[in-house]
Amino acid sequence: LVYGIVTYFFRQFKFGEFRARTTTKEEANAFSTLFLLEDARSLIPKSSGLQDDDVAGSLARRSMRELAYEGRKFSLGFGLISQKPSSVDQEVVSQVNTFILHQLKSPEDQQYVRTVTESMSVEELEMIKSLGTGRAIIAGVAVKSPILVRVHARYSEEGIPEPTPIKDAFGDINEIRAKLGIR
Repeated sequence: LVYGIVTYFFRQFKFGEFRARTTTKEEANAFSTLFLLEDARSLIPKSSGLQDDDVAGSLARRSMRELAYEGRKFSLGFGLISQKPSSVDQEVVSQVNTFILHQLKSPEDQQYVRTVTESMSVEELEMIKSLGTGRAIIAGVAVKSPILVRVHARYSEEGIPEPTPIKDAFGDINEIRAKLGIR
C-alpha cells in the first residue's frame, strides 16, 4: 500500500501532470502533499541487509527513499511516527529535517536519536529519558535550537467519522488499482 500510493503520487508529480507550483509554461494544478506514516517501523522497517523476505517492506523502503531524496523538488513531504525509531529505515530517517521527540527509554533508541539529531546537546538528549506524559522536545530546522513543549489533549470530538481522502479522490478499489496499474 505504501509503495503503491507513494509511487503513484511521486511519479505524477515528477513525470505526470501534477504541479504544485506555477512554472514558466503552466499553472499549478495540485496541492503540496504530505505523507504521514504512523508506526513507521512496520511500514518501512530497517533492512536486515540479507536476502529480504519482506517484499512489501522492501518496496515501501524503495518508494519512501525516492520520496525522501527527491520529493521536496516537487512539493512532496513526509513525516514519520514511531515508538521505536531505531527500527525505521535509516536512509529515510537521514532525510528528516525536524524531530518531535517524546520519552525514549530504550538505550538503543536513545543512541539512534543521538546519531540523527545534530543540534541537540548531551543535556537535552538526557532529558529524553525522563520526559513526562504530554512533553516533547522539538529539534531541527523548524526551530533555532531544541525546545521543550507541552502537547495538549486533542480538540476534535470522539466518534466523528474518519476522513477517507484516498477513497474520496479515487473512488472504489478497482478504480484505485487501475490508476496504480495493479491487476
